[in-house]
Amino acid sequence: MKNERKGGAFVPANYPALRESLPGYLHEDFQETSGTVAEAVEAFLNEASEEEVQQVREEWQRLRKQFAGRPRKELQAALVRLGIAWQPASEEELRGLDEILTRGKA
Repeated sequence: MKNERKGGAFVPANYPALRESLPGYLHEDFQETSGTVAEAVEAFLNEASEEEVQQVREEWQRLRKQFAGRPRKELQAALVRLGIAWQPASEEELRGLDEILTRGKA
């Protein structure tokens, strides 16, 4: 993947599963339709195939590694470029999503 090392340039095309899947759940009105980020992502997990879930999980982990140690605003900008409206306000919120995706389908 081009420029994907930690701290490297962000290339949205390197994250096709995140671009295709999560914007449909973490859109600008997700709080009205799903409530919380956790509920929106749980809806994705329940509706997606095991393969889609695995791809999103792997890409999310790569994204988190790429932005580790960088200001949260850089990750927030990357999420926008992926079409994801959710803007995490804290590392705790990000870890919550990490845990949900790691856990996978219930």
